[in-house]
Amino acid sequence: MTPPQDVVEVILDDHRMMEDLLRLMRSIEADRQAALNDFAQLMIAHGEAEETSVHPVLMPFEETDTVEHIEAAHREALKVLLALLEVREIGSAEWDWRLKQLASVTARHIDEEERTLVNRACESLSRQSRAELAAAFARTRADLLDARCGSVVHVQRMVHGAPSYPTPSSDSSEPTRRVRGSDDIEPIGAGHCVRWSLPGHLNGGCRRTPSDLLGSGS
Repeated sequence: MTPPQDVVEVILDDHRMMEDLLRLMRSIEADRQAALNDFAQLMIAHGEAEETSVHPVLMPFEETDTVEHIEAAHREALKVLLALLEVREIGSAEWDWRLKQLASVTARHIDEEERTLVNRACESLSRQSRAELAAAFARTRADLLDARCGSVVHVQRMVHGAPSYPTPSSDSSEPTRRVRGSDDIEPIGAGHCVRWSLPGHLNGGCRRTPSDLLGSGS
């Protein structure tokens, strides 16, 4: 039987995966489009699952202003993500500038969250409570990943105030972008959606690497 997961471990694993995907997006030798797609899926599913499942439980143990600031920072990060998703040419000067902005806001968000909410969960919640939170977090995140929460169309809806989530069959028509150094045209947001075994991106007890994710089909 798989041992119960800890919501702290799941959150920290997601943070490390975001950092790994940002590193791939900076590399001209990596599939930067796939890395961006995976990052968008993870960032949104992770943030929304936290706000739905984790933040309400930790509110009694943390300053309200801290939680509200983290949630506001997540909304601002969505705008930065959308700006990168909408860049037409991967590897262009605009791409590099938008990627730098995304890396910066992500680093600040991760730092604040790990110094506050993650530590508060360690201090205030029992192992059983953290395991229950991990399960709730994973269910919400899995639903969002199945709904292609990181597609350009959905991120546009979130940024511009439309709260509804797409269904797995929706958003069939998406903008296209040209891949730098190639004649290929591909949809923005094309590629596979990251799907992990619940309650996190764990496979047989080992954290999957970006190469695992980007090398697997959906």
